[in-house]
Amino acid sequence: MARMSMRFFGIVSLVGVGAVAAFGQGFSGKGQYPQYRGASGLPGGFFSLNYEGTPTMKGAMAMTTPIGYSLSNYHFAGGFSNMSYDSKFRFPRVNEDGEYANGTGIAMMGFSTKFGNFTVADMIHSNLGDNVINLLWQAPVKKQGLGLALGVQDLLERGGSAGVNQDGDHDNRRTVFGVATYEIQPGTYVSLGVGDHRFKGVFGNASHNITPRLKVFGEYDTYNWNYGVAYDMGFFGPQPTNYNTLEDKETRRGNIFMTLGFVRQNRLNWGVTLTY
Repeated sequence: MARMSMRFFGIVSLVGVGAVAAFGQGFSGKGQYPQYRGASGLPGGFFSLNYEGTPTMKGAMAMTTPIGYSLSNYHFAGGFSNMSYDSKFRFPRVNEDGEYANGTGIAMMGFSTKFGNFTVADMIHSNLGDNVINLLWQAPVKKQGLGLALGVQDLLERGGSAGVNQDGDHDNRRTVFGVATYEIQPGTYVSLGVGDHRFKGVFGNASHNITPRLKVFGEYDTYNWNYGVAYDMGFFGPQPTNYNTLEDKETRRGNIFMTLGFVRQNRLNWGVTLTY
């Protein structure tokens, strides 16, 4: 297990190349996409899922960056996350200085077709109730563990790209991206992708199971280096101990994922996600 952990941290170090240069960037302003810097609103964001599209702690996971897997067979994920303006644990609110902790709500469902798996997500990404539609399509690749996906954030361009009352908030709101995810060993995943606007280039993430219920992850979102840890509460039943995917009727169980992490290394980000 120690050797696996060292391999994981080596991987995420490579993913995070260039993050130091991004550390000092602000979160609001033209082209900064502040509402998306705490959550992706896509599969794998604050919960993990496997190649077949089943939510499980044995799957791939990130926080603000996409992965190459889609939910499938009417699997559902819904939850809430909150990013503080500092390193303290906070709920969404405006403080005395006008700064705030921004909350994000998400609900998504996956669908399976002969053309691949699709996920449709509704994302409420600000305290003002702004909501957007995100989509992800996973190609029907035959190689086990390899996921290739295309997606879009803010399909209908109803969100913002600079922040409330900021110049340029209505510019380039829709983001298109492509991403590949691969399981390099049981419970260890790496993803690499490229996108425009919100992602403005190459992004990546990696995740690794410490125990069957405990996972660590790291990511580079083209702005910052983010990282965190997640725990599967197993509220609706025990997590399968074997790695291979069971029959759908056996894996259609509920799980609660608890996630705690940091964005830009200094903004605490937490979330709770229910999957089924």
